[in-house]
Amino acid sequence: MRGRPVKKVHGLRPKDLERLLESELQQSHLRVRGSLIGGMANINLLVFSGSDTFILKLPGLKGLDTNPFEYEFSICSTMVRDSLCPQPLVTGFLPDDLGTPFIVYRYEVGTVHSDLQSMSPQDLVLLAEAIQKLRQQRPPDVRAYSKPSEYIEGWYRKIQTALNLSESESPAIPSMFHAIEELRGSLETFVDTTMFWSGSLMHGDLRPSNIVFQERRALLLDWSECSYGESLLDIAYLLSEPKDEWTGQVPMTDSETTRMRVDALKTLSLMSAVAWTTERLIRIESGQVENNLAGPQLTKAMSSYLQIKTEMLKQRISMHIIDTKDESS
Repeated sequence: MRGRPVKKVHGLRPKDLERLLESELQQSHLRVRGSLIGGMANINLLVFSGSDTFILKLPGLKGLDTNPFEYEFSICSTMVRDSLCPQPLVTGFLPDDLGTPFIVYRYEVGTVHSDLQSMSPQDLVLLAEAIQKLRQQRPPDVRAYSKPSEYIEGWYRKIQTALNLSESESPAIPSMFHAIEELRGSLETFVDTTMFWSGSLMHGDLRPSNIVFQERRALLLDWSECSYGESLLDIAYLLSEPKDEWTGQVPMTDSETTRMRVDALKTLSLMSAVAWTTERLIRIESGQVENNLAGPQLTKAMSSYLQIKTEMLKQRISMHIIDTKDESS
């Protein structure tokens, strides 16, 4: 697995990370590969020690004085018992000058697809089994949203936090915030009355890049958005990711009722995608994002993604307004 080469992350060279990690993992002769793997939220690096391989995850944000991985570590310590995720090994702060937060997982060999179309029928069966096991879990101390509008408010608060930390005078920031406020206002007029919400556990960021397929199981990665809400939202989120409409068999949607519920939840999944990207772009404009995740090309790609998802969301909101008028006439 090769990724984007990097010379430093959070000011640390791979050699620095090797030295700092040896005491944390209680292993010597570590080798950190100087290339990023995974998505745009965090920094993920492969670490080798003899025949063992690990994943070192560092935050995508600068200057954190709390450990954002403690929540994920707690959840995954439960989920690994049912083979739903890789084994989390340790989390804490590196003994560097900044006290950089980190988490280390055991690396799992498998196949990660770039999109739904690449998944085989057997992959989809394994994914359905993983989602079914996930919705039956009841880990303690997990965020809970009692209704869809609370879920939207959770994302809105994250964006407000990013704004409060911003000292940038970029005109793009208030523009992005105004756009998300308008979308939030439109959605909160109907989401609680039109969307199924059972209080079941959901992963919160189920995209193809967060699924590792092995021969007999599907492992899920990146659990930072895990919460109690509606597990069908994971499927809706997965279906909202492709640029083209997915026409294959959808996991766990055998009944017409379930398909209708998932379709309604696509609106909420698009809102979460728009909100996450808005928050990240605000943080990039404000200089809050680690340099390797904030370059011009990445920013351009995220801005394009935001535009596409925002238009998709606006179309679904318009369709709901039209349907509501037709029902009332």
